Amino acid sequence: MWLSDEKIQWRSYQKRLLANFSTYLTNDSVHLVAPPGAGKTFLGIEMVRRLDCKTLILVPSLLLKKQWLTTIEAFFLVDSADSCYLSGTIEEPARITVETYQTIYNRLKEEPTYFDQLHLELLVFDEAHHLKKSWGELLVALKKKHSKLLTISLTATPPIDSSQAEWKQYLDLNGMIDEEISIPELVKEEVLCPHQDFLYLIPANQEITQHYFAFLAKQNELVTALMENQETVDYLLSLDFVQQPLEHSAEIYENFELFTSALIFLNYHGYELTPEHWQLLGISKKQGKKSAIPPLGKKQLNTIYQRLFAQQPDLSIFYQLKKAGWLYDEGLHMFPEYPDTVANHAVPEKKQAVCQILIKEEVQLKQDMTAVVLTDRICKEVLAGGDDTLAYGVVPLFDEIVSLLGTTQQIGAICGEFLLLPQQLVTVELAELAIGMKEHPYISGYFCLTMDDKNRQALMQAATRLLTEKKLNILVGTVSLLGEGWDCPAINLLILANQASSFVQTQQLRGRGLRLGAQDKVTNIWHLGVGLPGVSLTEQPDLTRIFRRLGYISGLTFEEPSKIESGGDRFALPLNYTTTTMETYTQSMFYFSSERTKLKERWTAALASGWHLSMPVIIRKVDQESQGPEELLPVVVKNTKKPTFWRSLLNGSLSEYLQLRGQQKQWQKECAQKKILAICVQKTLQQLGEIAERKVVVEADQQEFSCYLENASYREGQLFAAVILELFAPIENPRYLAEGKKVVFPVPERFARNKQTASLFLKELNQQPFPKCQLVYTRNPIGRQKLVAYRMAQSFQVRNNTMTQKNIWT
Repeated sequence: MWLSDEKIQWRSYQKRLLANFSTYLTNDSVHLVAPPGAGKTFLGIEMVRRLDCKTLILVPSLLLKKQWLTTIEAFFLVDSADSCYLSGTIEEPARITVETYQTIYNRLKEEPTYFDQLHLELLVFDEAHHLKKSWGELLVALKKKHSKLLTISLTATPPIDSSQAEWKQYLDLNGMIDEEISIPELVKEEVLCPHQDFLYLIPANQEITQHYFAFLAKQNELVTALMENQETVDYLLSLDFVQQPLEHSAEIYENFELFTSALIFLNYHGYELTPEHWQLLGISKKQGKKSAIPPLGKKQLNTIYQRLFAQQPDLSIFYQLKKAGWLYDEGLHMFPEYPDTVANHAVPEKKQAVCQILIKEEVQLKQDMTAVVLTDRICKEVLAGGDDTLAYGVVPLFDEIVSLLGTTQQIGAICGEFLLLPQQLVTVELAELAIGMKEHPYISGYFCLTMDDKNRQALMQAATRLLTEKKLNILVGTVSLLGEGWDCPAINLLILANQASSFVQTQQLRGRGLRLGAQDKVTNIWHLGVGLPGVSLTEQPDLTRIFRRLGYISGLTFEEPSKIESGGDRFALPLNYTTTTMETYTQSMFYFSSERTKLKERWTAALASGWHLSMPVIIRKVDQESQGPEELLPVVVKNTKKPTFWRSLLNGSLSEYLQLRGQQKQWQKECAQKKILAICVQKTLQQLGEIAERKVVVEADQQEFSCYLENASYREGQLFAAVILELFAPIENPRYLAEGKKVVFPVPERFARNKQTASLFLKELNQQPFPKCQLVYTRNPIGRQKLVAYRMAQSFQVRNNTMTQKNIWT
C-alpha cells in the first residue's frame, strides 16, 4: 500500500507529526491527540503504511469501521492483485484488518489464545478514550503478553478527568501523549471555525436553595457526630505509634496520614501533644506551645474513618453513616457531593434559558440559524399525553421551542426512536422515507417518523442534509445519537442542555459545532449552569461540575485584547452570587454572543500573539478564608489602589500595612527561589537528553508565579510541567530529598531514579544563588526519620497557595 499524493495534501501540523513519527516510537507506542476534523484517520493510515507490518485497526463503532475501510480504499493505493491486503472482519484477517473493539473483546473472551494465531505486529486504537475499563483491561493484558507489539493510539479527548486508576490503565495501554494538535492551531489553519463558549447562569429558585442548605445541614450533623465520637477517641488512643511515637517511627512512616490525622483529632478533643510528638515534628516543647495545630477537617476525618471501618466496621457510627447513604457497596464514601439534581429541579428555568438563547441568537442569525440543542433524555411519555411541566428532554424542549419560534424557524427533534419534523419538510424532502409517519398528537403541522434499525441511518442523513441546506434551522436531539461520530459542519449554534460532567463527553459534543463548514462561519456554544444565591463560587455544586468539564478546554477570554487559555478564569464569573449578579452576568454573555462579526477578528488577533499552546504551571497566592478547590479558581481581583505608608499611618492601619509588606517580601523571595528551581529542572532535563535547549519563561506578580519552557514541543512542555508540579507540591514519599538551610523539597521522580541522576540535579542547584543543599536518601532509617519529620512539620503548616496547570497560547 502506498499514499496517493495526488489525492492528499498534508497540512502543516500533519507534516510536523509525520516528521516526528520515528521519535514517538522510542517506547513502541505512538499516542496522538487531535480534535474532530484534524484528519486523525489519514494520519493513522499513513503511519500504518510507513510501518508496513501486519496490523489490526480497532474502532468503537460500525460507522467508524466503514470510514476507515472507505478512506483506505479511496485515498490510498492498494495492489489490486493482493486480495488479502485489506479486510473488514477478524474472521478473515488480512495484512490490514479493521474491526470493532466489541467484536475483539467478545472473541478474546471466548477464545483467549485467538490473538496468538494472528501474528500481529501493530495495533491501532481509534477513539482511544474508550479504553478505560473492560476493553482496556483486556488489551493491557494482551500488550503485556506480547511485549514486542507496537501500538498507535488516536483520540480527540484523552480521559484526563477520569479516576486515577482509570488514567493509569489508559496510559499503560497507550503510552504517554506524544503530541497534541490543539484546537487553536486548527482554527489558525482554518480547519475549525472561530467559536466561543458562553455560560447562561440560572438563579436557583427558593425550593432548590432550601433543599441544598438542608443537605448541608444534614451533612454538618454527621460531621459533628464524626468529630465528637468517643469510640474513635478510644481507638486512636490505643494505637502504639500515638502513645510511643519515637519507638514506632517505621510504622508512622507506613501510616503517616493516619498518624498526623490522629494527632489533630486528639488535639481537638483536648489531648496535648507530648514532647516526643514535638520532637518528631522537629520542634522543641517551648516552640511547640507557640505552634498552631491545624483544625480538624474532612481530610483527617476521611483518613481516620476509612481505617476504622476496615478494622471495626460494627461500630455504631457506621450504622449512622449507612443510614445517611455514606456506606454502600461494602465501602465507605465520605462527604458525598450534592447530587446533580440541582439542575434537574430547575426544569422550567432551564427550558426558559434554552428558548431565550435561541430568541437572542435568532436576532443575529435570522434564517441562517443552524442550531442544535443536545440533552440526555427523550421524555417520550409527553407525546402520549404526559405532563411536561417538570419534564426535561427532547420532547418537552421541542414543544417549548415550537411554541415560541415555530412561526419563524423550521424546528425538528431526533432521538433513537423517532424524528419530528414540520409537515412540509416530511412530504417534500423525505417523501420516500415517510412510510408509517403519523401526525404529531398535539402540535398541528408536525409529523412523527418512527425510527428502527432499517431506516435510522437514512433518517439521520436526511436530518443532517436538511440542517446543512438550512431547510431545518433548529434540531433538538439526544447526546447518545448526535454525540460522538455525528458530523454536520453547518452548525453555527450549539446549546449543551445536558448534564454532562466529563471532559471527554463535553469536548466530543463541542466538536459537533467546530467544523468549518463555510469560510465565514463562527459558532456560539452555550452551557447552562444553575447558581445558588448566597453560596460562594467554590461551593456552587452545578457550576463546579461545569468547570470540571470545561477547565481543560482552551478558548478565548472575554477581556480585551482576548487571550487563548484554558481554565475557569477565562469565563470571568462573579465572585458573589445573588439573583441580580447572575442575571447581570447572563446579560453580559448575551452582549458578547451578539458580536458574531467580531469573533473571527478576536480569534485572529489572539492567534497572532503566539504560535502554540504552552503549559505553564501557575502558583497562586490566596487568602486562607477564600481558598477553594484547585480545579475551580476564581478570577483574581487585584487592588488598583495599593496602600502606602503615609495613607496607612493616617488611617490608623500601619500594623496591617507592615504585615502586608512583610508578606509581599516573603512572596517575592519564594518566587525568586522557584525561578532558580525551574531553571535547574530545565538544565537537568537537557543534560539527560530529554529536552532540547530551551529558555525557562517566568512571570511573577504580587499574587501569581508561573513558569514554562519557551518554544517547547508538546512532549517537552508536558515533561517540564510534570516535574515542576512534583517539585513544588507538598512532600509525599520521594526517594530523595534536597535539604538545605531553611529549605527542603522533594527530588522529582524523573531525577530520583538513581543517585547519579539525583546528584546531577543537585549539582545544578548548588551552582545557583540558592542555599547549598545535600541529598537525603529516604529509604534508610535516618532518611526515613527526616522524611517523617518534614512531613509532620508540613502537615502542621497552613498552605497559602494553590497550584494548577493551564494551557496558554504563546
